[in-house]
Amino acid sequence: MRPTNRQSRLFASFVSLGAVMVVVRFKILGSPPLRPFLPIVMYQDVLVCAALAWLFYALLSMPRLGTASRKLIVAAGWTVAFSLAVYTAISGIIYTNLHSPLTYQLWLASDHLRANSASLQQALSQRTAMLVGGMTFLFIGLSEGLWRFTPHYIKWTAARFFSPMIASLLLAYILSAHLWTLRYVARYMPAVANSELAFALSTFDSGVPTIRDAIPDSFFSDFVSTRSPKLIETATRPSVRASFQIGPSSQRPHNVVMIIMESVGARRLQLYNAPYVDTPEMLKLAQHGIVFNKVYAAQPYTSAAMSALFCSLYPQHGWIPTTRSSPNIGVLGVADVLAQHGYQTAFVHWGELDFDHEGDFLRDHGFQEVLGKHDDESFPTDQAAFSQAAGWIQAHSKRPFFLALWTQDTHHPYLVSTSHAYGVGDPNLNRYLNAVRSTDELIGSLARALDKMHLSDDTLLVITGDHGEAFGEHGQIAHNWTVFDEETRIPLLLVNAKVFPIGVRTDDLVQQIDIGPTLLAFLGYDAPAAWQGASVLNAKGTERAYLFCRYGHFVLGLVDGNFKYIYDFNRGNAELYDLTTDPQESHDLSADPRYSAMMNRDHLRLEAWSVFQNSYLHNFQVFPASDPRIPVHGRLRARGLEETRDGQLPKVADNPEIKSAKTTQF
Repeated sequence: MRPTNRQSRLFASFVSLGAVMVVVRFKILGSPPLRPFLPIVMYQDVLVCAALAWLFYALLSMPRLGTASRKLIVAAGWTVAFSLAVYTAISGIIYTNLHSPLTYQLWLASDHLRANSASLQQALSQRTAMLVGGMTFLFIGLSEGLWRFTPHYIKWTAARFFSPMIASLLLAYILSAHLWTLRYVARYMPAVANSELAFALSTFDSGVPTIRDAIPDSFFSDFVSTRSPKLIETATRPSVRASFQIGPSSQRPHNVVMIIMESVGARRLQLYNAPYVDTPEMLKLAQHGIVFNKVYAAQPYTSAAMSALFCSLYPQHGWIPTTRSSPNIGVLGVADVLAQHGYQTAFVHWGELDFDHEGDFLRDHGFQEVLGKHDDESFPTDQAAFSQAAGWIQAHSKRPFFLALWTQDTHHPYLVSTSHAYGVGDPNLNRYLNAVRSTDELIGSLARALDKMHLSDDTLLVITGDHGEAFGEHGQIAHNWTVFDEETRIPLLLVNAKVFPIGVRTDDLVQQIDIGPTLLAFLGYDAPAAWQGASVLNAKGTERAYLFCRYGHFVLGLVDGNFKYIYDFNRGNAELYDLTTDPQESHDLSADPRYSAMMNRDHLRLEAWSVFQNSYLHNFQVFPASDPRIPVHGRLRARGLEETRDGQLPKVADNPEIKSAKTTQF
């Protein structure tokens, strides 16, 4: 049947929408470099445009439609095409900054994109405004131009497009292109994804996978620390303890200054043999400290790092982090414990703390003062944060203190005043390295300020990162997209000249949740029973590191010995890497039958974690203030697991929720 004028005119609008999508896709495919494959990987854009064209063609083909109804359908179709053209242009900007299309889960996990507000504000420049305007002009100009100046050609093309033969060819192209993409460029699916389709499909994505395998009870013991911290007085871990002695209580440092570098992983630090001169001050400090070479954050996400560092908790598995879902979760924090021993506690950060209820979490877990200007700024702020920290230390130096300083300038868009050329092709990476160098200088200045205040010998200086940062190594940028080392391996440096007369390095495996217990062990205090980490001074130590990310798919990872096992529960895809011979994680060994037994075991361990973690955190949910089960110290009592300094948690095997969760979905 020959298309009517209205059908042909609307067809021109969907052709124009396709043109906008192709232009934006071409721009996106510059990173990763997939532009030569554009005719194949644009298949999702073709699918969306073709489906819409056929939908409105069918609507206009319905019998007994009046003129007013047909006009309304044409207006609706043109409005849809115009709206999607504008959305496509905006999503191109989002992808440039996040290397992901906007999905419902990303919107939810980022607290309605508040996590990326600074990055997106930086992106909303005159250039990006011109891109949106240009794509809008392209759509309107092409749509109207095709119909007004080539109406016969549009009718001829539409007549052939709306035919069974062309529909069959389109279906064959879409299916074959999809299979080719999955086979050859599956890692770069975010660059291929049609933004509108990705958002629509993401609304059907399940939160946490169903686990149906039988999991050995012993696999659950990894997630609750049952190792007494008192072992530090008698036990030894040769690779760590043989290099230094803490000494009796009177000789230990009494103060703690903890510096958490935002988005700073270990991979690009001079401290970890990276080819950049970006941490000379940390190298100097390491001459009287211990450097941990293998430290992993369980989730490459700031809010997850906050609950890991200050409450020694693995992250909640889902889109919403613990700080947002339970900012007053009933687990004592490091600052809580130290405040109970007479410490003054403070947290300094010049950046957003309303995001994910982070400020509420900090105030509810022992920080007596939360200082700084808590807004995302468009200029560097760390200088002001370090100055405020130094002033606070000087004003509170007469009594033991715990100060945590969380930097901001190393977060995207990497705001820094210097512009040293590091010889890298990526301008974002060059800005990032400059921000790291600036942070390093500020750390050195604060260390010298402690010297001038005669506090160095009595202060344990802790330098770490909340998570790493990706720059396209595995198809993503920023963080919380993957569990590869660029995002999850973080620095950890403990500095004190009395404890470390010479510098020490260790390859002991450490998790971010172990840092809090280690600090308390240095100071001579027991860790709360509910904590999931263990001191590195403990005899047994950490055997495995568990990893999780959730901006994209539901992905878990496990570092066990030299190997890292990764499983994507949404795609059902497994990967295995030998971190000793392949530190860049570029050679997947999962197809090698020699490792099948190891992978099966590691898969069960990840399933055990998935089953266990949310149930465990749920045990510490809070109760209303009127509930009679509020304990003495004001900390709300967890259901059946009251937090006490000397209390013991029930054994995992005795927890009925965990037993029943083995075959149910959370």
